[in-house]
Amino acid sequence: MNDRGFVLLMTMVSVLAFTLLGLGAMQLAGNQKIMAEEQGFSTQALWLADGGVQRALVQLPSTSLNEDVDANNYIHTDIISGFSHLWNIDSKRRVNNKSRRINAVVSDIGYDIFKAFTYKGTIVKKYDEQITGGYAHVPDLTFESIFGIPLSTLYNSSTTTKLTNDVVPPGGFTGVTYVTAPSTGLNYTNTGNELSGDGLLIIDCSSFIPGSGENAVCVNINTNSFSGVVWIAGNGGVDFTGSTGGALQGAVFVATSGANSFLGNNDTVTYNDEAIYNAVGLLPGEHSGVPVIFSWNEVL
Repeated sequence: MNDRGFVLLMTMVSVLAFTLLGLGAMQLAGNQKIMAEEQGFSTQALWLADGGVQRALVQLPSTSLNEDVDANNYIHTDIISGFSHLWNIDSKRRVNNKSRRINAVVSDIGYDIFKAFTYKGTIVKKYDEQITGGYAHVPDLTFESIFGIPLSTLYNSSTTTKLTNDVVPPGGFTGVTYVTAPSTGLNYTNTGNELSGDGLLIIDCSSFIPGSGENAVCVNINTNSFSGVVWIAGNGGVDFTGSTGGALQGAVFVATSGANSFLGNNDTVTYNDEAIYNAVGLLPGEHSGVPVIFSWNEVL
């Protein structure tokens, strides 16, 4: 092969190589474009699904938004079984061939308050000590961290009833009541003096001095149709010895130190978010009523 033939051959090989490279680059660019478009469709679907959650959120609690376009485009808002102020929002959207789905749990009790109450059961307790019956351990349990208001502010409020003995008022503990326990503690177990009423009851055991027998804990309680929230803080624990007229409906917080707490039986306290909602509504300021997202998760 002469030089001219060799040059022609190399030229043809080079042209073929560059052609193949060009075709490969075009194919790669095409694939990248398709991938970018699909990523864009997926992102749009996610935005639309989240937008559905937000649309449903702003209509709660008065309206539960439900829209069904097809199996890939819908919004479902459902009250969660066993609750009155807890909803699940299920929102799904499809753009081109990409679908995204979001599940959100929503409550209008208030985020920090609801976060504590989701222990759903019997007693929420600060110190991880022995307790008979179900309980949840919350190490950072303070009134302000849960309710967003210092106890001192609540004590000084003109709407708070302040007591220094264990005599249940006629009609029970209604509204916001702040009881300062004496050194010997409080006893709400005698007939006609059981815990009753509808509201928010704070028991301050700061002055309590543990003794023996029923004085080993700061508060001894029989319940008689109390509905709401009980907050017990200071020294000593609480002994729910039973229920004479129905379990306490709502939730109990035990933020005391240095003593165990006891449930006389497992049905002494029954979680009730409607009772909690009503009790929280008694606090000064805005602490409930506006639905907020408690959890947000994509369903894959």
